Amino acid sequence: MVEHKAGSARMRYRAAVIGYDEPFNPPMGVEEEFDKAGLELSVTNCVTEEEVADLARGKDVLLTSSARRLLTARVIEGLEACRALIRVGSGTDCIDIAAATARGIVVINTPDPLAEEVSDHTAALLLDCARRVTRHDRVVRQGGWRSGTLPSMQRVRGKTLGFVGFGRIARALAHKLSGFDLRYLACDPYLDPNVAKEWNVTLVGLDGLLAEADFVSLHAQLTDETYHLLGERELRLMQPHAILINTARGGVVDQVALYKALTQGWIAGAGLDVLEQEPPPADDPLLQLENVVVTPHMAACSDDLMGALYEAGCQVALELLQGGWPASVVNPQVQPWWATSE
Repeated sequence: MVEHKAGSARMRYRAAVIGYDEPFNPPMGVEEEFDKAGLELSVTNCVTEEEVADLARGKDVLLTSSARRLLTARVIEGLEACRALIRVGSGTDCIDIAAATARGIVVINTPDPLAEEVSDHTAALLLDCARRVTRHDRVVRQGGWRSGTLPSMQRVRGKTLGFVGFGRIARALAHKLSGFDLRYLACDPYLDPNVAKEWNVTLVGLDGLLAEADFVSLHAQLTDETYHLLGERELRLMQPHAILINTARGGVVDQVALYKALTQGWIAGAGLDVLEQEPPPADDPLLQLENVVVTPHMAACSDDLMGALYEAGCQVALELLQGGWPASVVNPQVQPWWATSE
C-alpha cells in the first residue's frame, strides 16, 4: 500500500473500481500499476446504490467508468473514509458533485484520453447522417438497390459546423475535419478568445450558431444549466437541412422536442450516441425514424482506450493521495475533510 506522511502520521490507502452494467475487469497493467505503487485495489460490479455503498466501505478512493448515476447523495453521505471520487472518463453527471463537495470529497475526471475516440465517433455520425450510410446499408440488406427516390444527401465540404462547447473533443474534431474546408462556429462562454482565434473559430451566441450552422455538434457537460439546453425554441432556430450530432449527454436535448423537429421538418436529421433514457424503451419513437442514427453510448469505446483511461485514473489517484492536486479536479472549491485531520 502507498504510505503517505502527514506530520508524524503514516497512512495507508485502499482504492476500489466500480464496474457497472456488465462484468468488468481492469485492463492488463492497471492492477500492476496500483500494486507497484503499493495501493490496494479491489474491483466489484455494482448495479444498485446498496452495492456501491458496500463496496465503498473503508475505501479511500473510488473509481468509476459508468455514466449510470449511482454515486448519489445518499451513498456519498455514508463515505466515511473516501477522499476522492474519480470518474474514469469525462462526464461527471453520474456523481452528485454538490454532495461530494459538502462532504469534503474531491471529484476528479480523466478527460484527456477520450478525445480521440469521441471525436472519431462524432465525425462518423456526422458523415453517416450527411451521406445516409446506415439507411442505404439497411436498404441493400433488405434486398433493395437504389430503387425509388434516393433520400436527401448533403455535400460536407464548405459547410458550417457549429460546436456547442469547444473543449478537447471539439478541438480534436475540428482538426480531423479540417480537410473539408468547413467554417467553424462555437458557443462556449468559457473559451478564451485567443484560443478561438488560434483554431480559426468564430465565437457566437447559441441562437446565432443554431441559425447559421449546417451541422451542430454538442460537446457540453450535463449540468443544471445545460439540461434541455436545446428545446423546442432552439430546435426551431435550426435550418431545415441542418443535422444535429450529440455525443455529449442525452439530457442536453429535450428528446420530445427533438422528435417533433425530426418529424415536422425543422431539421433534416440527427446522429445520437446518447439518449435521455439509456437504454431506451423498445417503443421509443426516435428509434423508428429513418433520419436518425443511434449508437449505444459507446463513442468513447475502443480496444485501445480502456487501458489509457484506467492508467490516467490510477495516476490522479496516486497524485492526490501522495499530497498533490490533480489538474482535472472538477470541484476545486472543495475543502478536503482530511486537510485538517492529518
